[in-house]
Amino acid sequence: MTEDNRRELAAVAAAFRMPRYRELPDIGLRLEQVTRYASRYVPSPVTGSMVSNYVKQRLIPGPHKKSYSQESIAYLLMLSYVKTVVSMEDVRLMLQVQQSSYEISVAYDYFCAELENLLQYVFELKPAPDEIGTTHTEEKEMLRSALLAEMNKDYVRTSYSRGNDRRATLYLHVLRNALPPVVSFLAMTVADIVAGSVVIEQVFAIPGLGRLLLTSISNRDYPVVQAIVVLVAFWVVLVNLLGDLLNQRLDPRLRLTD
Repeated sequence: MTEDNRRELAAVAAAFRMPRYRELPDIGLRLEQVTRYASRYVPSPVTGSMVSNYVKQRLIPGPHKKSYSQESIAYLLMLSYVKTVVSMEDVRLMLQVQQSSYEISVAYDYFCAELENLLQYVFELKPAPDEIGTTHTEEKEMLRSALLAEMNKDYVRTSYSRGNDRRATLYLHVLRNALPPVVSFLAMTVADIVAGSVVIEQVFAIPGLGRLLLTSISNRDYPVVQAIVVLVAFWVVLVNLLGDLLNQRLDPRLRLTD
């Protein structure tokens, strides 16, 4: 590949952008319209027989009154790229994981962002791929650990054995049992938020309770200081009480019994 060809491809990669889910046609397209639309964004042309074959294999939703939905187009665009690097059996497994974890709108937008990100990296438009959707927080790590711990328990296997699908088990049972420690942690962070607001309001000159508290301390206005401290303490206690009530709602075992 010559340097000129490489520059041309790099320019194409820099300008390349996949349509996001909300930008896909939602009016219902006929088969020939779907193939023309999809062929604008994929490496090789999409044919009607390909679309019909995907529908027959239940890889994409079928048409309703001969019209393909926004969801069908999103799956078709993703399949047109993925099929070139993995087998159809692996594609089916990937779709099962996606359908049990994310809505198609979220998964499709993530796929588009990652595709554009990797293309720019391959053509040296950026030194390293961006980390998309991988922001780590203490809350996420705690929820992830709780979910993994719950997924290995016997009641999950029992739910599967009774014929429940992965999504129903995750949302109706696992997530409900994994949320209480996360809710308690979030309730306890209210005190940190209040303390941080004092610094933020002072640094950026934002009028609020935090700045009023510092001003009152400087002026030795003790009644105002006491009122703010009581108000903040009441707010922290109230949020922790709501967190405990929510945990009792999520896990009936935490409720007081006679």
